[in-house]
Amino acid sequence: GNEIIVIDGGTKGDAAYLRKFIGDLGNHVNAWFISHTHLDHVDALTEILNNPGDMKIDKIYGSLPDDAWMKKHQHAHADQTQLQLKAALKKSKRKLLELSPGQKIKFKGATFEVLSTVDQKITKNAVNNQSAVWRVDVGDTSILFLGDLGVEGGEALLASPYRNRLKADYVQMS
Repeated sequence: GNEIIVIDGGTKGDAAYLRKFIGDLGNHVNAWFISHTHLDHVDALTEILNNPGDMKIDKIYGSLPDDAWMKKHQHAHADQTQLQLKAALKKSKRKLLELSPGQKIKFKGATFEVLSTVDQKITKNAVNNQSAVWRVDVGDTSILFLGDLGVEGGEALLASPYRNRLKADYVQMS
């Protein structure tokens, strides 16, 4: 439907390539989804928000654990990655649109259905297990995006009311 949707984006080192790729498509992102705040998922977005150039991003979606939880349950590197993303959002005068399980976000030709978001009760493999999970339906094809969801987050998802929405034609594992 001529809409550009980015999921995560990569490291700071990926930002230049991503910026050129998006620029070649018109420099306009309709939606940017964040699975979780490890640097290999969000640092390219942080870099682009800090130095947007001519890029336009309509909406940024995600679900982040609170900063105190991050400080307690994750090493300082991941804690700083989330704080840097939040600072870049603030600098760019952008707000993160909070995802919630059951939410459906429709685009021209694609529907994102959120199946899981932050669950701060899970502290093992802390940030990976906070990965937002969504199913994307495009025509008669379904894609399941798991971020870096760990075993504990996967078990919680399998026990959730959205278990029946997990069947997809393709499963993305990063």
